[in-house]
Amino acid sequence: MSELLKDLGEYLKTVRKNRKEKLEDVAFAIGKSVSTVSRYEKGQIPIDLNTLCALSRHYDVDLTQGISQVAQAESTENSSEAFMSSTFYLYYNDAKSEREIVSILDRNYTESEHHLLLFYDVKKKDDLGSCRNIYTGSLVESDVATHIQVRNTKNKSDKIFVILNPPKESLNEQVGVLICSLEKEGFAPMATKCLLTKEPRNGPISESIANISSSEFRKLKKTNQLIIKQSTK
Repeated sequence: MSELLKDLGEYLKTVRKNRKEKLEDVAFAIGKSVSTVSRYEKGQIPIDLNTLCALSRHYDVDLTQGISQVAQAESTENSSEAFMSSTFYLYYNDAKSEREIVSILDRNYTESEHHLLLFYDVKKKDDLGSCRNIYTGSLVESDVATHIQVRNTKNKSDKIFVILNPPKESLNEQVGVLICSLEKEGFAPMATKCLLTKEPRNGPISESIANISSSEFRKLKKTNQLIIKQSTK
């Protein structure tokens, strides 16, 4: 049973009891059976949009506020401590220019999301105002992966996606896949390994972390899949 459904059901039950209504009263008002309303409040079955609207009209309350509160509580509870810092550093090796691309992620955690600013290809880490390519987006965590999705503020079709394995502990260095659709002269869509860190690195990215190893390349040729393992650091 989804915790979100369970919490939403508890919210509906609280609203009903505050109005001193019985299950029968609510069931009659929205055209559902008593057992169905009971299952809604127990979080046993999902509630369709039409029924939510009917409940909202009957109770004369904005149920979107309750849903938002439930979603926010669940998001906060499920968020790991790995991304509690406000700034992260994103690295990858660009084969075309034969240099290391350094970008800075500035995170602002508000309500149910990690809202991001990405300063792409930063030349001076202490002068973000000189960065010409700025992206906005969000960071979303799940049990399967962590997704970073950002768009260029000047060109909405210019996007960058970063997919990371969910950190087991507090994030220090995390290997991931960067998928880029940069619409700039000389660039084409690409996918490459990248490194996300809490602190800026003093030296170049280790080839064993940021480049494809010989064993990974053999797997890539065999399966056509780039598999990113959990960082050992």
